[in-house]
Amino acid sequence: MSQHCSSILCHQVRASQHAIQIRCVAYSAADSIKNVSSLVARELITQYAVLDDKGTAVAIRGGYPGVLYPPYYWWQAGAMFGTLLDYWHYTGDDQYNGLVREGLMHQFGERNDLVCFLNMRTAGFLKPGI
Repeated sequence: MSQHCSSILCHQVRASQHAIQIRCVAYSAADSIKNVSSLVARELITQYAVLDDKGTAVAIRGGYPGVLYPPYYWWQAGAMFGTLLDYWHYTGDDQYNGLVREGLMHQFGERNDLVCFLNMRTAGFLKPGI
């Protein structure tokens, strides 16, 4: 990491609750950006789903599609899915799109909105008149 900040961007990746890994990317090299982005996307997915040796999701950690396990909230899951959509858009890597699609579709409420019954308690939606 002796290179200047003008040529290298370093990003912290949370590999587990106790270890932080540093990933560096030369932001002028597309392959470097895609490589580090794929590592970050995989780390996001492993916080959401249990993956087998081939990278296929075998279980959702939160128990429900689109929901992260405690102590994470609904809005953090939304940020994660938004990041994964951006990842797909910028890299063309669609390997996580099935999980993202399933998670987002599971969040639609009875009125085809994103006010899901599962999140009402933490979102403050249990108010009179709703």
